[in-house]
Amino acid sequence: MEMSLEYLESRRGGKCEVCFEPADRHHLDEVGMGRDRTKPMMNHYLIGDLCREHHIEFDQLGEKKFSEKYNINMWEWAARRLARWLWEKENG
Repeated sequence: MEMSLEYLESRRGGKCEVCFEPADRHHLDEVGMGRDRTKPMMNHYLIGDLCREHHIEFDQLGEKKFSEKYNINMWEWAARRLARWLWEKENG
C-alpha cells in the first residue's frame, strides 16, 4: 500500500477538472474525519482534481448533481489517470 502515497504525491499540482485552475486532490471515496491521510490507503487511488471553489461545490451538491451540472464523470477520469500512472510506472 505504500504505492498509494507515491500515487497521491504524483498528483500534486494538478488542474481543476472543471475550470483548469490550480487544484487540490479530491478523494472520491471519502477519507473521513479523524483518519490519518498520511498513511497508505486504498482511497488515495480514487482522486480527482478540483480547485477549492469546485471542491466545496462538489461537497455541497453531492457527486450526482455536480457531475450532471458539469457533464463530467470524476470516477472515469480517476480510473484513466490511475491506469496511465501504473502503465508509466511499469514501462518507464
